Amino acid sequence: MAARTIGDIEQILLRAFPLSLAVPDDRLGLFVGDRTEMVSHVAIALDATVPMIKAAAAQDCNLLVTHHPPFWDAPKRFTSSASAGSVDGAVVYAAARAGVALMTMHTNVDCAPNAYKLLLNMMELRYVGALRPQALAQGGALGQLAHPQINGTITLQTLAATCERNFGQLAKVWGSPQKLLWQVAVCSGAGSEVVDDVLSIRPDCFVTGELRHHENVCLADEGIAVIELGHDASELPYRQLLQMTLEHNGVFPLDIVVLEPSASWWTMDTLRAVPANVTSQRKSQWREDIPVVVANAEQRPPAEAGAIVAPSAPADLAAVRQAVFASNASVVSPSTTSAPTVSPTAPTVSPTSPSVSASAESDIIDKERP
Repeated sequence: MAARTIGDIEQILLRAFPLSLAVPDDRLGLFVGDRTEMVSHVAIALDATVPMIKAAAAQDCNLLVTHHPPFWDAPKRFTSSASAGSVDGAVVYAAARAGVALMTMHTNVDCAPNAYKLLLNMMELRYVGALRPQALAQGGALGQLAHPQINGTITLQTLAATCERNFGQLAKVWGSPQKLLWQVAVCSGAGSEVVDDVLSIRPDCFVTGELRHHENVCLADEGIAVIELGHDASELPYRQLLQMTLEHNGVFPLDIVVLEPSASWWTMDTLRAVPANVTSQRKSQWREDIPVVVANAEQRPPAEAGAIVAPSAPADLAAVRQAVFASNASVVSPSTTSAPTVSPTAPTVSPTSPSVSASAESDIIDKERP
């Protein structure tokens, strides 16, 4: 990697996804590491877990950037044994021992226009307003209101099918399949935070990562349909958004590794419903759909020789991507008049592929990365 410190990477991401976009008391930024240390390679994952740290170290990455923080409340112990998933000192211990710095970009990404417009495009919806404005001058929104991109209304069954097709995960749906939807509320991850906002606005449907049972029942009783994508499925696209943000701010694509979760939930219907070639399809589509945040006015350096170039996107996907760039012009640096042309070069691992064991993870990454 060109001479960049961990602090440089943090500043690139914080300029692209400012702290002002984050919800109060969020946990983000550098958790473990030294800002003055030079970066060898960067790994990107949804969660900071011990298997992800080991996978990052195996790929010569001394920085792991995740969407979810490694812990919310400070761990009481820093030992090698885990006590409650990733929310403990075992993650910090593993990172420090492996020499892997941990950095989180959390709700400052959730509420960023480029992030939520990416998700809405995958649902074939268009943004019309904020469910709860966050840093209003910057277009931040915790939860969004949207309409169908083309027709005035769509059915709940059509929207659920679109979500399943583009997120690669079966959706859990509450409501009549033929219910007509005009206004849709969307919130990635855990939607409990904005349930009261949804009840106040009363859209036709609420699409989110996950809700508690009584919240689903409450919304259903009020005539509001619900589509649950799964917490992880609704936020996995943020990995590629972080990746391309770094690429377009001078980090060479071959210096970035996007990690597949070491474990994820699945159903028997998932195995029957997802086509065998969905991984390659989603891989090319996602990279063409992702709107890039340029954190400064510097031009992206030429790609390294021998970089792998993804196949061109179909005309309709290219049109979607162009529209996203145009609608996101306000979040690009003022000195940048237009978004740079995307030349996807770094290999990614699609979240739609079946999960793998931690021991086999590095072998898969080796095959994906040139």
